[in-house]
Amino acid sequence: MKYLIILALAAGGYFYFSNQQDSIPEVKSWHTLVNNVENEGVYSTQVRQGVYILAQRFCNDASFQNSGGSSISSCKKSLNNLGQMCEDRIFKNAPSKYNSKSEVASLGKRFASCVGAI
Repeated sequence: MKYLIILALAAGGYFYFSNQQDSIPEVKSWHTLVNNVENEGVYSTQVRQGVYILAQRFCNDASFQNSGGSSISSCKKSLNNLGQMCEDRIFKNAPSKYNSKSEVASLGKRFASCVGAI
């Protein structure tokens, strides 16, 4: 009986914590992310999603890429090749939650620069 209670508590704890991980909303746009920072704060996983969205947006802007002497395809290739390395470097000691708009904006610029999108 004692083992059954322990097993039930362990299963309940696992279920609770696995559902908490899924409750972090997915990022749909960079602007929404930045606007939510000071209102409610954003999690590191959301910022990581957001910097990729920002870099992809820069890569998909043909006139922006052409003005810098690049192209959409080379930018996307660079993003695919360098994305994980840049993410690891920039978010190495990242906090679990951000509350500063300027800090999140700085991370976005650093990531986009690192992958060659800007």
